[in-house]
Amino acid sequence: MGASPIVKQVYREHVEHFGEPDDSIVYENDEAPYGRPARIDIFIWRASAETDITTFLKIGMATSPMPGADHRAELHFSIRRQVDSATIGMTSKFLANLAIHPFLNATSFDWWHKIRDPGSIPLFASATAVLFHPRFVSTGWDTMRLDGALVKILNVVPITPDEYRIGPISDLIDHWTKIDIDLFAPR
Repeated sequence: MGASPIVKQVYREHVEHFGEPDDSIVYENDEAPYGRPARIDIFIWRASAETDITTFLKIGMATSPMPGADHRAELHFSIRRQVDSATIGMTSKFLANLAIHPFLNATSFDWWHKIRDPGSIPLFASATAVLFHPRFVSTGWDTMRLDGALVKILNVVPITPDEYRIGPISDLIDHWTKIDIDLFAPR
C-alpha cells in the first residue's frame, strides 16, 4: 500500500525544513479498521557535526481525524545523541504504538496533553509519561495546513513521575527552567 496524499505532503514539508532523512521504517496493517491509520512511517534525521540531536518523525496519524479533535497530528521525538540501529528500532516501535493510541482509545492528542504509561521510552529510563510540547522557540515550526486540515506537530517530551504530577504546565516549565534541564538528553 502506498502513502496517502496527506502523508506525502507532510513528508515534503519536513524535507523542506530538515532535508532528506537518513533512515526510514514503515509499519503497515492492511487490516486496520476504518478511521485508524493503516500505515505509520518513521523518518530519522541522525545527529551530525552540525546538530547533536537525532530527530524522529512519525507520519501517518494525520491521515485520519482523531476522535473529538478539530485538528490532526504528527509526532516528533528528539534525542540529544547519536543512536544505533537497536535504539532506532525501539524508538520507532514506541512512536508507532503511541500514534495509534488515540484511535484505539477514542481520544485525541494536543499540545500540553500528558500521557501516563505510554510504554517503555527508549533511553529515558526515569520517564514514565510523555508531554506533547508545541514548538520550543518562537521561530520554531509546529503547524501545517494540508488539504484544508490543520496538522499540529506534537513534540514528544519524556517526563518523570514527579514532573507528571506538576501542574499547571507553567509550573512544570518553571521547574525545568529552575533545574536547567535538557529535555532532549536521555535521563
